[in-house]
Amino acid sequence: MREVPPVSAPPERTGRLAGGVVMVDVAREAGVSQKTVSRVLNESPQVRPEVRERVL
Repeated sequence: MREVPPVSAPPERTGRLAGGVVMVDVAREAGVSQKTVSRVLNESPQVRPEVRERVL
């Protein structure tokens, strides 16, 4: 029987963004919570436009 390598979580589930940046890094730089970063990335209407701009 062939050994199957373990499946790792996709990048969107690990909190890692492009270039190895993690959501906590983005949150710290933007001065917001990780939840706010998540809301921005998921296009939630709960985020004020000026906060969205800081995160992006």
